[in-house]
Amino acid sequence: MGAVISVERLAKTYENGVTALRGIDFNIQAGEKVVLLGHNGSGKSTLFRCMSQFEQPTEGQVFVEGVNLPSLNKRTLRTYRKQMGIVFQHFNLIYNLSVMQNVLFGAMGRTATFVQVLAPFATSQLREEAMDCLEQVGLAHLAGRRADALSGGQKQRVAIARMLMQRPSIILADEPIASLDPKAGKEIMALLTKIASNKGMTMICILHQLDAALEFGDRIIALKQGEKVLDAPVGKIDQRQLSWLYDIDEKEEGVS
Repeated sequence: MGAVISVERLAKTYENGVTALRGIDFNIQAGEKVVLLGHNGSGKSTLFRCMSQFEQPTEGQVFVEGVNLPSLNKRTLRTYRKQMGIVFQHFNLIYNLSVMQNVLFGAMGRTATFVQVLAPFATSQLREEAMDCLEQVGLAHLAGRRADALSGGQKQRVAIARMLMQRPSIILADEPIASLDPKAGKEIMALLTKIASNKGMTMICILHQLDAALEFGDRIIALKQGEKVLDAPVGKIDQRQLSWLYDIDEKEEGVS
């Protein structure tokens, strides 16, 4: 099993002179579940955006299955982004539409037109696949309900089903439980790790919750002031070793 994601000498300095990342290096192997940890301002969100190519790094490279993403043009980049299913903190659902419709939107990267993923026009095959994705997150019985009628945990489950509809090989989760209560958050992390394990998917997840990082990750990469300060399997880390990451440093800049 080789490296699915390789980050080499990654650096990011913004136009205002703030340096968010300083020479980050790591490899993520196929099937690993990696948690990114760090205080607000540590650079973890910037790292996440550079890995998903929502931002261009100032220096360095991000390889996904051997392809250097920063070197690609926009059209080719869209092709490689299809491999990365992103789960956001705030769900990003269309709330006046049904659960089924929101999941169907996950197939847009695989269809020719927007119209083909609209529920009235979607093929029976797409509908069956969407229902299967909802089954995997335990919400098939709510397929016809409007998304705005769901609880926070249910909304995140719909977002995960939409991500599955994309058929990715990599899960990128950006603080997926930050908007949820502890019970719902633990259920969502258990669901994500179960899906990743069952499908052999690689998962990279930003978390603030140290207990969740230790319970659900295989490995933790921690940042402080834009530098990698820890990279180790969870079996070699305890919570006391991680607590210092959240001590506010007077030098720390306001970049997430």
